[in-house]
Amino acid sequence: MRRRPRTWVSSQTFHQESGKVRQRYDNVEEFLAVVVANIYRSENKRVGLRADHGMFEPGAPLQLAHPFTEARKFYAYWSKQLDSLCRQMLRFFIRLSTIQADWNPIRYSVMSVLRIDRPEKLRDYEATLDSYGW
Repeated sequence: MRRRPRTWVSSQTFHQESGKVRQRYDNVEEFLAVVVANIYRSENKRVGLRADHGMFEPGAPLQLAHPFTEARKFYAYWSKQLDSLCRQMLRFFIRLSTIQADWNPIRYSVMSVLRIDRPEKLRDYEATLDSYGW
């Protein structure tokens, strides 16, 4: 019998008018994949953000619920995990932080880790990476 892997971060249940909405990530890779996919969706003005890799109905992903549809609130809740990943993959996170999307919690993570007070300064860090060929 195959054992189910432990959940990387504890699953949380949030209540909405439409019922219960959960976020569940089985590992760090899945968490980051969903965050990056949601930044892409936001950048391209697609409707709805994914809550996780689960499916509500066959073929229909769970939608991210309020208050996490606001990037700052998502970051506030997941800051420990995002900041840890940011320290491990700083160049990658700097690149992601400069994507012009309404929903981009990685922007807040990079600002926190690098102690930047304004998002406009992120472009300076990106320019530095470019000047070194990174």
